Amino acid sequence: MKKEKISHARFFKYFIAVFFLSVLVVITMNFISRSKKRIKIIPSKGELVKQKVENRENVLYFEDKKGKPSRKVKVDRYYIGEDGWYHLEGNVEISFLKSVDGQNVYFSGDEIIHNEEATQFRLTGNSIIKFKDLVIKSSLFEYEAETDTIKSNCGVVFFSEEISGSAGIGNFEVKKEKLVLSKDVKLELRVDTKSDIPLFVSGKKLDYSHKRRGGLIEGNVVLDYGKSQIKADNMDFDFFSDRENINTIFLEGNVFLSWISEEELPELGDNDSLMSAAEKREIEAGEIFIKNYKDAFQINKMEAKGNCRFLNITASGSSSEIRAESLVCTFKQGGILKRFNAEKKVRMIEQKKNKKGRRIIQGDYLIIGGKKNHLKIKGKDVLKAIIQSKDYRVSAGEIDIVFDNDNVIAKDGITVILYPGEGQNNSIGFFSKDRPVFIIAGEMRYIDKKQCFYFKKNVKAWQGNDMLNASKLTLFKDTGRFQCEESVVSSFSYMPKNKDIEEKITISSDSMEFKPVEAVIIYKIDCQLNVRDTELQAQSLSVSLHQESAELLNILAYSDVKIIQNTYEGRGEEARYNLGKEMIVLLGDPVLIDKNKGKTEGDKLTFSLGDGKIFIENQDQKRSKTIIK
Repeated sequence: MKKEKISHARFFKYFIAVFFLSVLVVITMNFISRSKKRIKIIPSKGELVKQKVENRENVLYFEDKKGKPSRKVKVDRYYIGEDGWYHLEGNVEISFLKSVDGQNVYFSGDEIIHNEEATQFRLTGNSIIKFKDLVIKSSLFEYEAETDTIKSNCGVVFFSEEISGSAGIGNFEVKKEKLVLSKDVKLELRVDTKSDIPLFVSGKKLDYSHKRRGGLIEGNVVLDYGKSQIKADNMDFDFFSDRENINTIFLEGNVFLSWISEEELPELGDNDSLMSAAEKREIEAGEIFIKNYKDAFQINKMEAKGNCRFLNITASGSSSEIRAESLVCTFKQGGILKRFNAEKKVRMIEQKKNKKGRRIIQGDYLIIGGKKNHLKIKGKDVLKAIIQSKDYRVSAGEIDIVFDNDNVIAKDGITVILYPGEGQNNSIGFFSKDRPVFIIAGEMRYIDKKQCFYFKKNVKAWQGNDMLNASKLTLFKDTGRFQCEESVVSSFSYMPKNKDIEEKITISSDSMEFKPVEAVIIYKIDCQLNVRDTELQAQSLSVSLHQESAELLNILAYSDVKIIQNTYEGRGEEARYNLGKEMIVLLGDPVLIDKNKGKTEGDKLTFSLGDGKIFIENQDQKRSKTIIK
């Protein structure tokens, strides 16, 4: 029993000894382990830092003058070097606690050194600056606390949610959240999140505000977006508030924009216009402002100023080029023009692929689009709006062109020039087909499908000394046929027999029509012809022309015909005027009335315009001719 008690006592002693030994080993191992993790501070002279420092869980917390934590440091080694600067080595991380806008600024690198006052820092090796979503990398950074500026002359690379890039030199003003890059600046901007096409930008200098989500690129700026490209001296840009896409772009100085569709577009033939989908666009100006759609990198609105040029080419090969001092365009999503305005010295050149020649439009103010698919060009002061093709030229205070059918409407002081067409076989009335015809009116409408001009209000047409006046004029350009209504007055010249001086014939009526196939002009209702001292009145006149030269051949008059010459008046139902012989023959029971001697009847009265004689013939009664002077 006694031996048993001794045995238990020894066992208990051994157990206690082993337990204490185990505890000692654990404490020793823990001490060794904690010693390895502890920040190694190797002072070389004086105190390490004069600031208040707290070491918590192997992290140094530095406090400002108010006793608040100002920065947090994680480091393998922290010591004062022979240069008098404080050296942080091995996996260095510095957090400047809520120093800007309630956000921390992070420094990291292989080595970071700073002066005793912690006002100057230098980061070397794989150095990184982080602030919000902005990350900047370089092999060397220098930080000035007083100006809160980080600098690098050893090349920088940066990226954020909306922009990334690189440059040879970089400065970051922390409080202003301003990044300034120079020397071979190359950027990639976040654009359409639905598209995988990146936007690359290059220039000499970038001044980017991370706070306002925008920046300025200066010097030989080039933007590349798929097949498209933009060039300018400077570019200012910003992002939408959610940073999902570029909001606005402002380009300045020698701006050139080349936009090429990434999709294959259908050919529309003769129906395409400036408002059709464009396969290619080129825009040049002194400055251009662009507003994009929020959900896609597509132009919503564009404003251009200074010697502007806008070129639009469709898939069919038709083109429209507009030059002006300023342009304003709005686009639908998909790149189709919705509205287009141009001001001052506007000149537009249209070239249809399937039509010969081109059309030129000029004026002071141009509008395209709106509810109707049309173009409106306006003049200013004495400068008129002009539309010109190979066949005609129209100038007016205002001109409208409907793109869907190519019809033209003009008003306010209209002047039209109809040019002789190449291989033109038809004359326009008594006007020669070899020379242009001029027309003025208060209003004009041109229907392209019919090749027809409609003129209203004080219409006047002329070619040389030949002239036509009316209240309304309808003219078919392709055939030369025309008709006039209300207050019609025509005046044309002819060469009398055996004379060298042209004379003029004037005809007035209520309506007139030219039939090019028959080469005949027909006047109706209250017709009146005047030549020399002779006046002819009738209800209908028919003027025959030479088919080729439009030279007057003869004139026929019908119904209630009167010929008045000095004191004589001849009355009948029909008259024939032979211009070659200078004679008017009155038929249909003609009567000659002498205001002084009564009247004379006969079968035929002949008025000789050359010598002023009047011949009376009556064959049924076998009377001899009567000659009256």
